[in-house]
Amino acid sequence: AFVVGAHVTQQALVSTRYTTVSLLRTIEALLGLKPLGLNDALALPMADVFDMAATPWSYRATAASVLKTTALPIPDDRYAVATRACPTHTAQYWADAMRGQNFAQEDRLDTAAFNTALWRGLGSGPEPVVRSGADLRQGRTATVAAASCS
Repeated sequence: AFVVGAHVTQQALVSTRYTTVSLLRTIEALLGLKPLGLNDALALPMADVFDMAATPWSYRATAASVLKTTALPIPDDRYAVATRACPTHTAQYWADAMRGQNFAQEDRLDTAAFNTALWRGLGSGPEPVVRSGADLRQGRTATVAAASCS
């Protein structure tokens, strides 16, 4: 999840394991709302994401170009500028690529086949089959910028 704001720890990668219920608990706490039930009342709020020392910041959300095909009222100047050609495939392509995968419940995918299908549909060059163990936080901004599609 991306969390933005003046009271959010800036340029940080928080690796604490949170759940959707943790996010709900955090929103309730920030808005001064009572929990909806026992699950969110007992959930861990996302406290380490925030820094109460407000710092100047700016953020401009950009919309992916695929959203131009919707009826969403997004002004043209809010779409991201494409930086490289991105693979485009039809819904049928992805249906065929994901055939046999079980999306009915979490953790039921054939992970190797899923990763291969994603690489063939979105990647370039030979599929990496061995994890390098590299700390991908180093040079993250440049790596993400180089790989971004709009």
